[in-house]
Amino acid sequence: NVKSFEHIFETLIGNSIKAMSGNSGNIIKCSGAIKGDSFEIHFSDNGSGIPKKIRDRIFDIYFSTTEEQGGAGIGLYIVKTRIEAMNGTVDLIENELKPTGTTFKIVLPFKQEIHA
Repeated sequence: NVKSFEHIFETLIGNSIKAMSGNSGNIIKCSGAIKGDSFEIHFSDNGSGIPKKIRDRIFDIYFSTTEEQGGAGIGLYIVKTRIEAMNGTVDLIENELKPTGTTFKIVLPFKQEIHA
């Protein structure tokens, strides 16, 4: 679904821009690779990052750290819901753009197994 992918990347890019506000030398990086029967995407930025104490809540509906920037806490929830609807996964992993920032790993299957 093209619209789902558009929304997923618009949300991730928007979140990155918020996390990098006030910084210089901003980087947003998206890379992909085929791994077996899946397509793995890494989406990274060198923004302020996500504190360890809230990492387990970032995909919760209405959880936001950017209320003052217009965040409503539904973006990452919808990203996760849409990816899971495609039988994929999204996880926060160790950031590839050190020393600060965030990296999400999205895994989408090429084929869906049919179980009888």
